Amino acid sequence: MESLMEYPSSQIAGRFKEFWTRHEANNRHLWSSRIAAQFVRAYIEGHKIDPSTTIKTFLRENLKAQLHRNINIRHYKGPYVEGVKKRVEVSVAHFLDDLEGISSDLMYESVVVNEIRALELLLKAVFETVAPYVLESDSVQPNTKRMISQRLTKVSGNERARVGLNELSSLLPNLGVVLDSSTYKREENPLLSTKINEISCMDSVSMWREVRNLIIHHDGKVNKRFRDRWSHIYLAILGDRIPTSKVLPVGAPLLIRLRNVLYCMTTCYQTCVVLYVALGGSRILGTAAY
Repeated sequence: MESLMEYPSSQIAGRFKEFWTRHEANNRHLWSSRIAAQFVRAYIEGHKIDPSTTIKTFLRENLKAQLHRNINIRHYKGPYVEGVKKRVEVSVAHFLDDLEGISSDLMYESVVVNEIRALELLLKAVFETVAPYVLESDSVQPNTKRMISQRLTKVSGNERARVGLNELSSLLPNLGVVLDSSTYKREENPLLSTKINEISCMDSVSMWREVRNLIIHHDGKVNKRFRDRWSHIYLAILGDRIPTSKVLPVGAPLLIRLRNVLYCMTTCYQTCVVLYVALGGSRILGTAAY
């Protein structure tokens, strides 16, 4: 792969540092929320607290007076119950269910969205940094220069603009070859017991961008395009096997479990590493911590 060592190393490294900071924050938020929920559940079960106990009573009996007064639960409302004209008071059982939702379903969606956003910001920043140097190169064909110049004009200064890996491949042709041929790799503690040989790094990033779009624009529900393109791979990640006949049903909620989130984060990290090396990086900014 061609090296871009002649480009300003500090400028390139700074872009990857930003990704790594966001990536690490996602990892901390994911695990801290899970630990907090598990700690509270372990405390409640360890003290044999009745699940029907109200949250007010639970806090009053298990915290010192000063700490209890510092916790504002006025806006923490219980659910409506059919046949009851007002909300029921929040119980310990409600509290545990809410914590589980925050530390799993909502957190998983949040991590996927934020991780893909971090990668997209990196791709856009790298494109804006590298494109001007490519345009100055005598080895680039005029037609290619014209396309890159037009795209750079649309991307620069546009916060909503997105840059795909295929566009970076137009700047670095050999990069596309590597991303399109490299499969998901995780030598230690592999997520999948069965290899999925047909999915490349390029494909994996595309899939997770589609997952992000489902979460944001389709209420997290499967559409026909996602079902037809990604069902076999997504179900393989979810169930650690490749189903032969199952597909994700259109309109059904897309199941996102911890293993899916870890796969997403590792995919983005691997893509970052490939880009970093392609741009002349001599070492990896940090290490994956999953």
